[in-house]
Formats: sequence, C-alpha cells, structure tokens
Amino acid sequence: MLENLEVLVFDIQDVGSRCYTYLYTLAYSMGVCLGQGKSFIVLDRPNPIDGVGVEGGHIPEESSSFVGGFGLPHRYGLTIGEYAAYLKGEYFTDIEFEIVRMKGYTREMLFPETGLPWVDGEQLRERLAALNLPGVTFTSTFFRPEFSKHKGKSCQEVIIHVTDKDIFQPLYTALSMLWLLKRDYPEHLNWREDWEGDYSFLDRLAGGSYLREMVDAGKDVPEIYERAIRGCDDFMEIRKNYLYVPLNPAQRPCGSCPSIKELYPLKGHTWILRVPDRGTFPGRLSQKRFAQRKSSAAQSRAGRAVKVPYPVPCRPCPGTVG
Repeated sequence: MLENLEVLVFDIQDVGSRCYTYLYTLAYSMGVCLGQGKSFIVLDRPNPIDGVGVEGGHIPEESSSFVGGFGLPHRYGLTIGEYAAYLKGEYFTDIEFEIVRMKGYTREMLFPETGLPWVDGEQLRERLAALNLPGVTFTSTFFRPEFSKHKGKSCQEVIIHVTDKDIFQPLYTALSMLWLLKRDYPEHLNWREDWEGDYSFLDRLAGGSYLREMVDAGKDVPEIYERAIRGCDDFMEIRKNYLYVPLNPAQRPCGSCPSIKELYPLKGHTWILRVPDRGTFPGRLSQKRFAQRKSSAAQSRAGRAVKVPYPVPCRPCPGTVG
C-alpha cells in the first residue's frame, strides 16, 4: 500500500507510557518503510509526563505485544522523536530517517508547562460540576474520535448525564459549558475559521454573531441566555394554535416561569432566585412528584430567597402545553 509514496510522515502525540499503542504503530511503520525502501519522517512532540523519569523493566521478547515491546520500560523518558531514533539505532538501522525537532522544549517539562493545547478532563468535570446546573451531572473519561479535527487522537472527554429531565435545560447547560471553557481555557478555545461573508459556521448555528461576540466579551451566562431566548415568547403564541394534544391541567400555562429579571446578582457569579409559592408553581412536575415536593417545607415557603451559583430560569414547557 506504500507503492505510490516517497515518504511517510508520523505526527502523533504519545503519552509517555509503553502501553500506548501508537508507539508500536510507529515501530511497525518504520519496519514496513525499511522493507520497501521508503523514507520516514517523525514530527517530534513533547513527552507529556517529562523526558526525565524512567521506571520499570522491559518486556521479554516472547511476551511482547501491541501494548508492550521493543525493550521499553513502563516509563521510558523519551520524546516521540527520540523514541523513533532509538528504534532506528536498535532495530531499523538502515532506514532513511529524519526527525523534525521541537523548539523551546526542555526535558523536565510536563505538558501543561509547554503551553500547547491541553484540557484536563477531570479538572473540567470538577469545574462543570461546581456550576450546579439543574438536572445534569458530568463524568470524565478518554476516547479516540472517529471524525472531525481530532480524528484518531487519544482525547479526554466529559460526558453529560441527564439525571432529571424535568429540570434539565439543554440550552442553558450548553451556554454554561461554552462560557466556562472560554473563561478557564481561553488559549484553547478557538472558533472555527470557516467564514462565509461576515458569519462563521457557529454564527449560523446560533442565529447570528451575538453568541461568539458575547462569549469573547466575557458576558455572564444569564445575559447570554436572555439574548439566546429572544423571540421565544412570540413563537410560543404562534405555536399554541397548532397543538392537537390536549393540555394537562397539572401543568402551568406558559408565561408563569420565573424570568431572568427575577434574578438578582450577588458577589461574583452568585445569584438569588426568588422562588414562587410551590402551591401555585407546579412547573413541569407530574402530579405525584409535585405533591412530594410540595410537602417539603424548604421548597413550599413562598418568596423564599435561594442562593444558587447560577440562575436557573425555567425552560419553555413541552409539547403538551400551549
């Protein structure tokens, strides 16, 4: 499959551990290029857990596999370019080989110290959890995308788990996540450069440039959300003329939600939400769940001020409400 190639270029970030399978993709690729007389170029990248520490013993040849081999200890203290040079010197001595070296890298650097794009998934999960967004929790894990700009790379991800669909607000949650990424990781959040005239693809998704501009300007989530829902009331008035599913009497009529104007800012990003009497504000709860919640004295006290890290305005009602 390399017949029509003159050179093969390897440009993949490693993780500093011999269990990472791309180390062996690199080794086998070098072996194939050597066998077919092809040149091999490695674009060097930092060892994310530093290029100093070495730990563990090597795996015997009879026990080698795609997650361990080529004489590597558990932690090998090499950059991916240095590892390739090691493979050439010890295993593929006759290969035509070149390393494109890094600039500004020193061996003791951990990945965050390089200033290269990197978001720690667990740290992001903790910061998202601290927002106390309604009806949702977050977990962190690793995955390898099958498409888009990070295709084939080992990435960290944060998974969204809806824990209560009755109070979960997808739009408000998405805006909060975007706001947090811009606030805490501004050097890593770059808008896609796919402009058509004055609009990017994000602008078309949002229905205008306001979202990108407000996030870049550091506006708070409530202000962004208020702009994002502009025109919703007008649509709700039109929408109710076309609903054929009967209304559920247990659900409130649209328009009884607490509005953004009922939210009063305190210090930093703490807000107060004035909670109406739960006896007249069942929201989207079923009758059974409404009765259960109404029995709670903490939630049935009319006009009680409740501190929440971010405002939690109610989202528009589902399809059974006009």
